[in-house]
Amino acid sequence: MLPTFYISDCSDDNVRVRYAARIAAATPQAGAVQFVGVTSDLEAAGNLVDLLDGLEGAEALIFVNVAPRGTQKTKWPNGTPFGYLQWNHSYIFTTIDGYTLSLLQKISEAPLNIQVFDIPTVVPFLTPDTALQARITKSQFRSFDFLPRVAGHILGGNTVPTEPLNGIPEAPTAVWWTDNFGNAKTTLLTQDFIGKPADIFEVRIGGTLVGSIPVYDRLKDLPHGEVGIYAGSSGFGAKRFMEITKQKGESLLLGETSRAFNLKSGDVIELKKA
Repeated sequence: MLPTFYISDCSDDNVRVRYAARIAAATPQAGAVQFVGVTSDLEAAGNLVDLLDGLEGAEALIFVNVAPRGTQKTKWPNGTPFGYLQWNHSYIFTTIDGYTLSLLQKISEAPLNIQVFDIPTVVPFLTPDTALQARITKSQFRSFDFLPRVAGHILGGNTVPTEPLNGIPEAPTAVWWTDNFGNAKTTLLTQDFIGKPADIFEVRIGGTLVGSIPVYDRLKDLPHGEVGIYAGSSGFGAKRFMEITKQKGESLLLGETSRAFNLKSGDVIELKKA
Protein backbone atom coordinates (compact mmCIF):
# COMPACT_ATOMS: atom_id res chain seq x y z
CA MET A 1 0.00 0.00 0.00
CA LEU A 2 1.12 3.53 -0.75
CA PRO A 3 1.72 6.11 1.99
CA THR A 4 -1.35 8.32 1.57
CA PHE A 5 -1.90 11.99 2.41
CA TYR A 6 -4.85 14.35 2.07
CA ILE A 7 -4.42 18.14 2.04
CA SER A 8 -7.80 19.82 2.25
CA ASP A 9 -9.75 22.84 3.43
CA CYS A 10 -12.47 20.33 4.36
CA SER A 11 -10.83 19.08 7.51
CA ASP A 12 -13.22 18.66 10.46
CA ASP A 13 -13.54 15.26 12.12
CA ASN A 14 -16.66 14.30 10.17
CA VAL A 15 -14.99 14.96 6.83
CA ARG A 16 -11.75 13.24 7.78
CA VAL A 17 -13.41 9.96 8.71
CA ARG A 18 -15.58 10.07 5.58
CA TYR A 19 -12.52 10.65 3.40
CA ALA A 20 -10.66 7.80 5.10
CA ALA A 21 -13.60 5.42 4.69
CA ARG A 22 -14.15 6.24 1.01
CA ILE A 23 -10.44 6.02 0.16
CA ALA A 24 -10.26 2.62 1.89
CA ALA A 25 -13.23 1.43 -0.19
CA ALA A 26 -12.44 3.03 -3.56
CA THR A 27 -8.63 3.24 -3.64
CA PRO A 28 -7.25 -0.18 -2.69
CA GLN A 29 -3.69 0.99 -3.38
CA ALA A 30 -3.91 3.54 -0.54
CA GLY A 31 -2.59 3.14 2.97
CA ALA A 32 -3.86 4.83 6.14
CA VAL A 33 -4.64 8.49 5.38
CA GLN A 34 -2.66 11.30 7.00
CA PHE A 35 -4.46 14.66 6.88
CA VAL A 36 -3.28 18.25 6.61
CA GLY A 37 -5.95 20.91 7.19
CA VAL A 38 -5.51 24.20 5.32
CA THR A 39 -7.57 27.35 4.81
CA SER A 40 -6.49 28.41 1.31
CA ASP A 41 -4.92 27.32 -1.96
CA LEU A 42 -1.69 29.12 -0.97
CA GLU A 43 -1.47 27.11 2.25
CA ALA A 44 -2.12 23.95 0.26
CA ALA A 45 0.64 24.88 -2.21
CA GLY A 46 3.32 25.19 0.46
CA ASN A 47 2.22 22.09 2.32
CA LEU A 48 2.32 20.07 -0.89
CA VAL A 49 5.96 21.06 -1.46
CA ASP A 50 6.89 20.27 2.14
CA LEU A 51 5.16 16.90 1.94
CA LEU A 52 7.08 15.97 -1.21
CA ASP A 53 10.31 17.13 0.43
CA GLY A 54 9.63 14.90 3.41
CA LEU A 55 9.04 11.88 1.17
CA GLU A 56 12.53 12.20 -0.36
CA GLY A 57 11.39 10.56 -3.57
CA ALA A 58 9.48 7.69 -1.98
CA GLU A 59 6.40 6.49 -3.84
CA ALA A 60 3.23 7.96 -2.35
CA LEU A 61 -0.38 8.94 -3.03
CA ILE A 62 -1.42 12.54 -2.41
CA PHE A 63 -4.91 14.03 -2.59
CA VAL A 64 -5.40 17.80 -2.56
CA ASN A 65 -8.78 19.50 -2.31
CA VAL A 66 -8.97 23.25 -1.83
CA ALA A 67 -11.06 25.79 -3.68
CA PRO A 68 -12.27 29.38 -3.44
CA ARG A 69 -15.20 29.56 -1.05
CA GLY A 70 -17.81 32.17 -1.93
CA THR A 71 -15.89 33.51 -4.96
CA GLN A 72 -15.56 32.66 -8.67
CA LYS A 73 -18.97 30.96 -8.62
CA THR A 74 -19.41 31.28 -12.37
CA LYS A 75 -15.91 30.22 -13.42
CA TRP A 76 -16.70 26.49 -13.37
CA PRO A 77 -20.15 24.87 -13.65
CA ASN A 78 -19.70 22.72 -10.52
CA GLY A 79 -16.63 23.93 -8.70
CA THR A 80 -12.94 23.79 -9.61
CA PRO A 81 -11.96 20.80 -11.78
CA PHE A 82 -9.65 18.04 -10.59
CA GLY A 83 -6.47 16.95 -12.27
CA TYR A 84 -3.76 14.34 -11.97
CA LEU A 85 0.03 14.33 -12.23
CA GLN A 86 3.00 12.22 -11.29
CA TRP A 87 5.89 14.02 -9.64
CA ASN A 88 9.02 12.57 -8.06
CA HIS A 89 7.38 9.11 -7.69
CA SER A 90 4.23 10.56 -6.10
CA TYR A 91 0.76 10.30 -7.62
CA ILE A 92 -1.08 13.58 -7.04
CA PHE A 93 -4.85 13.96 -7.50
CA THR A 94 -5.77 17.58 -6.95
CA THR A 95 -7.97 20.58 -7.54
CA ILE A 96 -6.35 22.83 -10.13
CA ASP A 97 -7.76 26.28 -9.38
CA GLY A 98 -5.83 29.19 -7.90
CA TYR A 99 -2.31 28.75 -6.50
CA THR A 100 -2.60 25.11 -5.43
CA LEU A 101 0.14 23.94 -7.81
CA SER A 102 2.05 27.24 -8.11
CA LEU A 103 4.78 26.47 -5.58
CA LEU A 104 5.28 22.96 -6.90
CA GLN A 105 5.80 24.51 -10.32
CA LYS A 106 8.18 27.03 -8.77
CA ILE A 107 10.49 24.38 -7.34
CA SER A 108 10.21 22.07 -10.36
CA GLU A 109 12.89 21.86 -13.01
CA ALA A 110 10.37 21.43 -15.85
CA PRO A 111 6.74 22.40 -16.56
CA LEU A 112 4.25 20.22 -14.70
CA ASN A 113 2.34 17.71 -16.82
CA ILE A 114 -1.17 18.01 -15.37
CA GLN A 115 -4.09 16.11 -16.88
CA VAL A 116 -7.54 17.50 -16.11
CA PHE A 117 -10.69 15.41 -15.63
CA ASP A 118 -14.10 16.36 -17.01
CA ILE A 119 -16.22 14.53 -14.44
CA PRO A 120 -19.29 13.74 -16.61
CA THR A 121 -16.98 12.33 -19.29
CA VAL A 122 -14.86 10.31 -16.87
CA VAL A 123 -17.53 8.84 -14.58
CA PRO A 124 -18.80 6.15 -17.03
CA PHE A 125 -15.26 4.72 -17.05
CA LEU A 126 -15.40 4.30 -13.26
CA THR A 127 -18.65 2.35 -12.85
CA PRO A 128 -21.33 0.75 -15.06
CA ASP A 129 -23.99 1.63 -12.44
CA THR A 130 -25.97 4.45 -14.08
CA ALA A 131 -27.57 5.55 -10.81
CA LEU A 132 -24.14 5.84 -9.21
CA GLN A 133 -22.85 7.67 -12.27
CA ALA A 134 -25.60 10.27 -11.86
CA ARG A 135 -24.90 10.67 -8.14
CA ILE A 136 -21.16 11.18 -8.65
CA THR A 137 -21.70 13.63 -11.52
CA LYS A 138 -24.18 15.76 -9.53
CA SER A 139 -22.34 15.50 -6.21
CA GLN A 140 -21.46 18.67 -4.34
CA PHE A 141 -18.79 16.66 -2.47
CA ARG A 142 -16.71 15.64 -5.47
CA SER A 143 -13.51 15.22 -3.46
CA PHE A 144 -15.35 12.41 -1.65
CA ASP A 145 -17.51 10.90 -4.40
CA PHE A 146 -15.22 11.29 -7.43
CA LEU A 147 -11.57 11.74 -6.50
CA PRO A 148 -10.90 8.45 -4.59
CA ARG A 149 -12.67 6.49 -7.33
CA VAL A 150 -10.69 7.99 -10.21
CA ALA A 151 -7.47 7.54 -8.22
CA GLY A 152 -8.20 3.86 -7.63
CA HIS A 153 -9.10 3.41 -11.29
CA ILE A 154 -5.89 4.99 -12.60
CA LEU A 155 -3.60 3.37 -10.02
CA GLY A 156 -5.15 0.06 -11.03
CA GLY A 157 -3.60 0.50 -14.48
CA ASN A 158 -6.63 1.92 -16.25
CA THR A 159 -7.03 5.11 -18.25
CA VAL A 160 -9.69 7.80 -18.52
CA PRO A 161 -10.12 10.74 -20.91
CA THR A 162 -8.21 13.87 -19.84
CA GLU A 163 -7.16 17.24 -21.17
CA PRO A 164 -3.82 18.94 -20.42
CA LEU A 165 -3.82 21.98 -18.14
CA ASN A 166 -2.30 24.99 -19.84
CA GLY A 167 -0.76 27.52 -17.50
CA ILE A 168 -0.31 27.67 -13.74
CA PRO A 169 -0.50 31.10 -12.09
CA GLU A 170 2.64 32.44 -10.45
CA ALA A 171 2.29 32.71 -6.68
CA PRO A 172 2.61 36.21 -5.22
CA THR A 173 5.34 37.10 -2.75
CA ALA A 174 3.32 36.28 0.32
CA VAL A 175 3.14 34.31 3.54
CA TRP A 176 1.86 30.79 2.88
CA TRP A 177 2.01 29.53 6.47
CA THR A 178 2.66 30.77 9.98
CA ASP A 179 3.66 27.89 12.24
CA ASN A 180 2.89 27.47 15.94
CA PHE A 181 6.15 29.23 16.84
CA GLY A 182 5.14 32.32 14.82
CA ASN A 183 7.62 31.72 11.99
CA ALA A 184 6.10 33.14 8.79
CA LYS A 185 6.99 30.98 5.79
CA THR A 186 7.02 33.00 2.56
CA THR A 187 6.79 32.01 -1.11
CA LEU A 188 10.19 33.60 -1.72
CA LEU A 189 12.87 30.99 -2.40
CA THR A 190 16.48 31.36 -1.31
CA GLN A 191 17.45 31.37 -5.00
CA ASP A 192 15.15 34.36 -5.64
CA PHE A 193 16.24 36.40 -2.65
CA ILE A 194 18.70 39.20 -3.34
CA GLY A 195 19.79 39.75 0.26
CA LYS A 196 22.73 38.44 2.24
CA PRO A 197 23.44 38.36 5.98
CA ALA A 198 23.51 41.86 7.56
CA ASP A 199 21.52 43.47 4.71
CA ILE A 200 18.48 45.45 5.88
CA PHE A 201 15.07 45.14 4.20
CA GLU A 202 11.94 47.24 4.55
CA VAL A 203 8.82 45.11 4.94
CA ARG A 204 5.51 46.33 3.53
CA ILE A 205 2.11 44.67 3.82
CA GLY A 206 -0.47 45.97 1.37
CA GLY A 207 1.88 48.84 0.54
CA THR A 208 2.18 49.95 4.18
CA LEU A 209 5.62 49.94 5.78
CA VAL A 210 5.51 47.79 8.91
CA GLY A 211 9.21 47.62 9.76
CA SER A 212 12.83 47.13 8.74
CA ILE A 213 14.61 43.84 9.33
CA PRO A 214 18.11 42.45 8.85
CA VAL A 215 18.96 39.26 6.99
CA TYR A 216 20.45 36.30 8.88
CA ASP A 217 21.89 33.05 7.63
CA ARG A 218 19.87 30.84 10.00
CA LEU A 219 17.14 31.20 12.61
CA LYS A 220 19.65 30.45 15.38
CA ASP A 221 21.62 33.56 14.38
CA LEU A 222 18.80 35.98 15.31
CA PRO A 223 19.49 37.74 18.63
CA HIS A 224 16.88 37.27 21.35
CA GLY A 225 13.88 39.51 20.84
CA GLU A 226 14.94 40.63 17.33
CA VAL A 227 13.03 40.29 14.05
CA GLY A 228 14.83 38.89 11.01
CA ILE A 229 14.56 37.12 7.68
CA TYR A 230 16.43 33.89 7.01
CA ALA A 231 16.37 30.67 4.98
CA GLY A 232 13.84 28.37 6.64
CA SER A 233 13.46 24.60 6.75
CA SER A 234 10.51 24.41 4.32
CA GLY A 235 11.06 23.84 0.61
CA PHE A 236 12.47 21.12 -1.59
CA GLY A 237 16.08 20.03 -1.88
CA ALA A 238 18.34 23.09 -2.07
CA LYS A 239 15.33 25.36 -2.75
CA ARG A 240 14.19 26.66 0.64
CA PHE A 241 11.56 29.26 1.44
CA MET A 242 12.60 32.43 3.25
CA GLU A 243 11.00 32.99 6.65
CA ILE A 244 10.37 36.03 8.84
CA THR A 245 10.15 35.77 12.60
CA LYS A 246 10.89 37.39 15.92
CA GLN A 247 13.40 35.43 17.94
CA LYS A 248 11.94 34.68 21.35
CA GLY A 249 13.70 36.32 24.23
CA GLU A 250 14.64 34.45 27.37
CA SER A 251 11.99 36.34 29.36
CA LEU A 252 9.09 35.41 27.06
CA LEU A 253 6.68 32.74 28.21
CA LEU A 254 7.08 29.35 26.55
CA GLY A 255 3.49 29.37 25.29
CA GLU A 256 3.81 32.69 23.47
CA THR A 257 4.55 32.77 19.75
CA SER A 258 7.17 34.94 18.08
CA ARG A 259 4.89 36.35 15.37
CA ALA A 260 6.50 39.32 13.61
CA PHE A 261 4.36 42.23 12.35
CA ASN A 262 1.26 40.06 12.97
CA LEU A 263 2.02 38.21 9.71
CA LYS A 264 -0.45 35.50 8.74
CA SER A 265 -0.96 33.18 5.79
CA GLY A 266 -2.19 35.00 2.71
CA ASP A 267 -0.52 38.32 3.56
CA VAL A 268 1.07 39.73 0.40
CA ILE A 269 4.39 41.29 1.35
CA GLU A 270 6.97 43.48 -0.31
CA LEU A 271 10.63 43.31 0.66
CA LYS A 272 12.74 46.27 -0.41
CA LYS A 273 16.42 46.75 0.36
CA ALA A 274 16.85 49.71 2.70
